[in-house]
Amino acid sequence: MPDREKVIKEFELFIKEFHPACTSEGVELDMLREVLSLLKEQEAVEPNVSDINDHDAHGSWWYQCGKCKMPIDYGDRFCRRCGRAVKWT
Repeated sequence: MPDREKVIKEFELFIKEFHPACTSEGVELDMLREVLSLLKEQEAVEPNVSDINDHDAHGSWWYQCGKCKMPIDYGDRFCRRCGRAVKWT
């Protein structure tokens, strides 16, 4: 499986260095930027920890998706709501 970060960096370099050739061959630069944006949207996010502290010292905590903030379970590979990959450190 390709390394997403490596693909993104290479794609950014391609756009930066070769975009005049691309536009002259009919490949739209805006389309290339949209593809890059889609790749970046698929990057895994780190989960957040959220908590509620009651006044009687009983508290609760859970994990949230780093993108949409919906609750996720420890070890989930993807958020059930937005589908973003979860990167556990």
